Amino acid sequence: MTRREVGHAADWSPLVLDAGTSVVDAARAAMARDAAVRHDDVLVPGPSWSAASTADLVQALTGALTDRAARDPLTGVLSRAHLVATVEAWAADAVAGTRRRLLLVGLDVDGMGDLNASAGFGAGDEALRTIASRLRGAAPAGCVVGRLDGDAFGVLVLLPAVYDDRAAELAVTLRERLVGACAGGPVTVRGTTSTSLAGWADANLLLLEVERGLRSAPRTPSGPSSDLPTRDRA
Repeated sequence: MTRREVGHAADWSPLVLDAGTSVVDAARAAMARDAAVRHDDVLVPGPSWSAASTADLVQALTGALTDRAARDPLTGVLSRAHLVATVEAWAADAVAGTRRRLLLVGLDVDGMGDLNASAGFGAGDEALRTIASRLRGAAPAGCVVGRLDGDAFGVLVLLPAVYDDRAAELAVTLRERLVGACAGGPVTVRGTTSTSLAGWADANLLLLEVERGLRSAPRTPSGPSSDLPTRDRA
């Protein structure tokens, strides 16, 4: 409550960061300040200047780190553990007590060994990143894409309340759409599906059925191909 001149009370060197600064970089810059001002607001310039508090930074940083931990570091899609957790959550929250069901599409990449041997592991990693990107682009809105293991991916879909034959049709359509989106590269992709019962889904059963289907489906020679053998497990 003491009267002071503005020049003594104002901060003439606040931390000003562009709106495009990443949350991690913003938190790092804020924590690098002197202890006396470390928890002051961060200013964001623009037509109308705004401020981000330390609480805002911490909350955003926590969200960013949580999201990063949930994702496969190479491809950016969900890790297996978080894909399984999503299946379990949807089975309990979105399927149980309704007529809806879960559809899991498994996609296995053939030819990775030959590609790594001939072009190097960097080329193999780039192929996996490309496939992951194509799957994200081809998957309908609301789907979840994850990496099941080294060269296998899974796409999880919540189907509406439809009859069994219609659910099987949707499974085939989506499988072909996803496999087709990955065609034309140095490796080929095979697909299989597993669909839960209406109103009930089990994560372990869906994954087991998909992985069994991928193991039993015939493999194709490496190289671009549009004639991709697939097998349904609907």
